[in-house]
Amino acid sequence: MKSIPDSEQKKCVVIGGGLAGLATAAGLAYRGYSVILIEKNKDLGGRARVFKQKGFTFDMGPSWYMMPEVIESFFASVGKKSSDYYSLRELSTKYRVFSDSHKPIDIVSNIQKNLRLFETLEPGSRAKLVSLITKTNVAYTLSIELLARKYDSFLSLLTPKTMLAGLRLLSQFNPFQSYERFITTQLSHPLIQKILQFHTVFLGGSPKRTPALYSILIASDFKGKIWYPEGGIGQLPKALEALCKEFGVTIKTEEAVTSVHIDDETKRVTSVDTTQGTYDADIFVTTADYAYFDIHLLPNEYKEYSKDYWENREYAISSVLVYLGLSKKIPELQHHNFYFQDDWNDHFSTIQNSTEFPKKPCYYVCAPSVTDHTVAPKNAENLFILVPVSVQTKQHGVDEYVEHVLDHVEATTGAEIQKHIVYKKIFAQKDFAHEFNAYKGNALGLSHSLLQSVFMRPRMKAKQLSNLYFAGQFTQPGIGVPMVLLSAQYVIDEIQKDSA
Repeated sequence: MKSIPDSEQKKCVVIGGGLAGLATAAGLAYRGYSVILIEKNKDLGGRARVFKQKGFTFDMGPSWYMMPEVIESFFASVGKKSSDYYSLRELSTKYRVFSDSHKPIDIVSNIQKNLRLFETLEPGSRAKLVSLITKTNVAYTLSIELLARKYDSFLSLLTPKTMLAGLRLLSQFNPFQSYERFITTQLSHPLIQKILQFHTVFLGGSPKRTPALYSILIASDFKGKIWYPEGGIGQLPKALEALCKEFGVTIKTEEAVTSVHIDDETKRVTSVDTTQGTYDADIFVTTADYAYFDIHLLPNEYKEYSKDYWENREYAISSVLVYLGLSKKIPELQHHNFYFQDDWNDHFSTIQNSTEFPKKPCYYVCAPSVTDHTVAPKNAENLFILVPVSVQTKQHGVDEYVEHVLDHVEATTGAEIQKHIVYKKIFAQKDFAHEFNAYKGNALGLSHSLLQSVFMRPRMKAKQLSNLYFAGQFTQPGIGVPMVLLSAQYVIDEIQKDSA
């Protein structure tokens, strides 16, 4: 840790105690800044928070641990390793896929077994899949190299290194081709197509609206491994909180920022008011919901974007989340499970264009207690169900909709669930809005459409205020646990450059 005399330390306020905020605070403190972290809720972690009820430990949001090299790069940037804080277990069965037309299919860590499985579904698909995985793996490696820095404009892409990598990527992908088009032109079996495209949900969009480049996640899925931190994904925010405390960050919880004070002469933020007090600093970083902060907290003359801008962005999905504690084991489920309806275009059309809940939704079921006995009582099961819905979805009728979804889960899996529920919690759009000030009740921020990628995402440094910065899922590089950790590294680098 860099040692700087107290008199020379620059004071920094970080707003938001989610993954991006915790990582930013820890990273700045490690580099010698005096840091205060302000979080509106009682618990840290943001969407990656944990809660416990009746002997069950629930991860509230992220449940996949992918791209471990990116996560590890953050720990390395503060002189640590993730293994200093938690242990990872590889999942031998990556996930199980349920559908109407086929018996359950398991995707496993052995790629040859997966290829043999796909060959039984579509003769001749093995060679096509080997080619596809090779191509996306090359692109994945190049993308990891490109993610080492953020990009402020198209011109910032025009360095020899990025141009060479970009040309190699363009040789693999048409930048204007959709993810769906890229997959369906290579493989014809509907279920294989869905297995290769479901990653777009984690990017907050649909295969039709997501650029083909993001198919690099296929490499992460099939070439890479799926990991699970012992004790749950909540071990990651717990580790980041430990880093903050180790490096001397002052953490304030249950304090919501209510206003921002600006010196009009110097064009700098001077302090922020919270529900508990006022904090002045030299540098301010907000990892709160970008749209909410811009619309509701920045004075009109200093707003980053207009209200029309925020109104007309393409938002990622919202979600209906269901947390269930069951009094019995469910052998029909693996740790990760998906249901893909045969006509999933109807599902995506509904969550993009309608205010209604999808009548026959695709959904995800996580059963971490299949892997980890510590997250549920003995002979019990911990379930987390995620149903993607539109940010436009009506706010009433959620309870009835959850009953409909649970009926469908039982019919699809053959498992008896509802009779054995001992704990149930529902978290939907209004909860995202209340807990995280999420604009329109979004679950993930902005989707990764072509015009909302790289430098076309909201800026990370305020255009008028020289000491205000932004990090998190709205900014570069985007949605997902590894990406928000990268956003923290980007903003730390920017602050250090400006402070030099």
